[in-house]
Amino acid sequence: MFILSAFSNALFTPPDTACYTPPPMANLRLFIAVDFSPEITQAALLVSRRLRRSLELPGTRVSWVREGGLHITLKFLGDTDESLVSIIAQTMDEVAGRHGQFGVRVKGLGTFPDTGKPRVIWMGLAEGGSELGALAADMDFTLSGLGFTGENRRFQPHLTLGRVREAGHADFASACARLNDCDAGRSTIDSMTLYSSFLDPRGPIYTVRHISDLTAP
Repeated sequence: MFILSAFSNALFTPPDTACYTPPPMANLRLFIAVDFSPEITQAALLVSRRLRRSLELPGTRVSWVREGGLHITLKFLGDTDESLVSIIAQTMDEVAGRHGQFGVRVKGLGTFPDTGKPRVIWMGLAEGGSELGALAADMDFTLSGLGFTGENRRFQPHLTLGRVREAGHADFASACARLNDCDAGRSTIDSMTLYSSFLDPRGPIYTVRHISDLTAP
């Protein structure tokens, strides 16, 4: 880089940069997820809006997931050095090559935890849960070889609709039970996506970092 002097119009070079050390690469908040067809997404948003109306009570506050955030997380990686994105992508391709496409059906509502004050409101899977669980387990095991912490909780595939900030006196169990027959439909899972997320005050902003197609016969 050169600096132009306004007084002499002479060009000056900056100090010797031989000892310059570039700043470390930034950390990214990463996770691996599967996405749904637009039809599934719109149907799930409709269920979310119906549920929201039944939970609009004083003292109850829920952060509802927007359209771009409706997915099922296979593996949460957390804060990760950006330099590892390429090897994570290669690992995803390796795992994806061992799994073929499969169908899922998004149906039913629930909360985590299912008793007491809930933290998460979700839609579940009526079909495709075992295939999704196998994909998540393979991804988790393979990434553990790179030093990522393995999961010690049972994988429960779910589509998060909202995160409860203040439960108030809302009866979440009854609200979910009234809409438990809601069916968002069927979709084919043919890939998994590596996302980074930036926690903006208006809501998370997601960026696609890599997509791995499920290619096994």
